[in-house]
Amino acid sequence: RFSNMVVRADRNRRMYEKRSVASEYGRLTDLFPPERAILTRFQSEIEGARILDLGVGTGRTTAYLLEISRDYIGADFARQMVERARRRFPGVRFEVLDARDMSCFPDESFDVVIFSYNGMDCLGHEDRLTILKEVRRILRTGGLFIFSSHHRNSDVRKAWSFKNLAVNPLRHPVRFGKKLGSYLIGIANYLGNIRETRVEDEYCILNDAAHRYSMLNYYIGIEAQMQQLRRNGYDHIDAVGIDGRWLPAEESRTNRDKSIYYVCRRGTGASSARGDREQS
Repeated sequence: RFSNMVVRADRNRRMYEKRSVASEYGRLTDLFPPERAILTRFQSEIEGARILDLGVGTGRTTAYLLEISRDYIGADFARQMVERARRRFPGVRFEVLDARDMSCFPDESFDVVIFSYNGMDCLGHEDRLTILKEVRRILRTGGLFIFSSHHRNSDVRKAWSFKNLAVNPLRHPVRFGKKLGSYLIGIANYLGNIRETRVEDEYCILNDAAHRYSMLNYYIGIEAQMQQLRRNGYDHIDAVGIDGRWLPAEESRTNRDKSIYYVCRRGTGASSARGDREQS
């Protein structure tokens, strides 16, 4: 199965455990526009809520969420990321945690679960469904799940595209030399991963520019993602564009944003049970 053979958690974890990658993520300190839009709309509901911040990385979202609620836990499957977050926010609880198995948390432990920066997309399809079920389990009924995912309708640039160079070699020869090195590594990585890409009716697994084409990521369209959520026991689903706009239903097929944010709620027990039957 693709989930076990290709997009393995240990493979991706090794990438995020690299000091250079953790350092790169550590330079990110701001919320993205859709995150600001979502937190603004739901601030009164989230205030004082029990929050789980999955894929927290080095704590990009932590400071903003702590302003809303001190009942906060950050978690990531990469120890290097979590250690940096702990140094950055001493006294705040951070856990090394694989979102596919959150048995350390009882049912309905949280009011809000956030999984930003396309965190679920580095895993395969079956793993993704497992995470959706685990998140639903630890959310209270009606609780908010906020996450982002790569958009299938976006333009995924090939490794050999000259846009990946985008530096004038005459004006910036040193920068161009570094870019050229990354460009060639990206092509090599792409060729090594091309057999592992996958196109299905519901989703795609694509080799994109992330970390010089060294990873494969999950891509899904807006309508398909909403249907997937409904099948897994979520309702009241909204999509938010990369610019922070709440997207109307008629834009689901025409939007070309690279990533889409989703806001949904854990449905009732009956809805959840139905989702389990449909997935079985």
